[in-house]
Amino acid sequence: MKKLLNILFIFFIIVLFGCSEDPVQSPEQQGQYKIAFVSFSNNTAKIDVINSDGTNLTRLTSDTTISNLYPEWSPDGKKIVYVQGHGDAIYVMNSDGTNKNLLSTDAGDDWDERPIWSPDGMKLMMAGIYIMNSDGTNQHILAGGRSPVWSRDGAKVAFLAGDNSLELFTISANGTNQQQLTHDSAYTRYPSWSPNGAKIAFLSQRDGNNEIYTINADGTNLLRLTNDAGDDILPYWSPDGSKIAFLSNRTGSTEVYVMNSNGTNQQRLTNNAQVGYSAPSWSPDAAKILFASGSESGIYVINADGSNQQRLTSGFDLYPVWSPVRL
Repeated sequence: MKKLLNILFIFFIIVLFGCSEDPVQSPEQQGQYKIAFVSFSNNTAKIDVINSDGTNLTRLTSDTTISNLYPEWSPDGKKIVYVQGHGDAIYVMNSDGTNKNLLSTDAGDDWDERPIWSPDGMKLMMAGIYIMNSDGTNQHILAGGRSPVWSRDGAKVAFLAGDNSLELFTISANGTNQQQLTHDSAYTRYPSWSPNGAKIAFLSQRDGNNEIYTINADGTNLLRLTNDAGDDILPYWSPDGSKIAFLSNRTGSTEVYVMNSNGTNQQRLTNNAQVGYSAPSWSPDAAKILFASGSESGIYVINADGSNQQRLTSGFDLYPVWSPVRL
């Protein structure tokens, strides 16, 4: 009898823990990351989406008389915001292209910049710098400037502003506590927050050339990361903040490079890609880097170690951006 009870107890344990209602799913079962991008054809720009393995190419906008540009995924991956025309309007749609809604007839002073979501998905920010609710209500100016980027926790915004030259600033998301971080007359562009919010990477010509720097979010500890005769631009942090991807033409053609976040171990990932039109961007799982090719035309992904470069599209396709979650 005791032996039978032991067997029944073991069977109960197996059933209890082996038949979970929510088994752990593999990445393949969870879906895969998608990539939204702009495809030019017949003199207009359309927004397309493709799986990160190159399958299931889907057109989301099909306007024939006006272009749709700069798609940006909502944090939950359910919506995409985009600019229509030359800053004529900002629209949002479901990530499958349905339910397109006009949010604003003003894309900001610099319409050639993406509208960006707050990390919680509740607000949208445009160059200018304007903020509005994600449904288009309560549009108001936060600060005068361009190239705004949210900190990962949504508490602050980094941006560029100035008259004769652009300087790097931060401001709290409620419009208070504006702080100037840089103080020189050099060309400055492309601010990018580190994932932990401690640092901001940016491009500067303060030493006579396009180089990448970081600075603490309080304005201390300015550090030059690159130092070569070429142009080093468009820094983009890895999800864990340990590395920075960027573009450089130090060898003649513009290629994708990766370095440690302190500037060490700079490695070239691509060869003869002539990358252009957008920053190289890490997949949310940090496994791959996405870029658009200016010379060969098309969207590419490459492993973060430089292996297995894959061409996903072959058209005049620009401004690719990862979905933040698997879909």
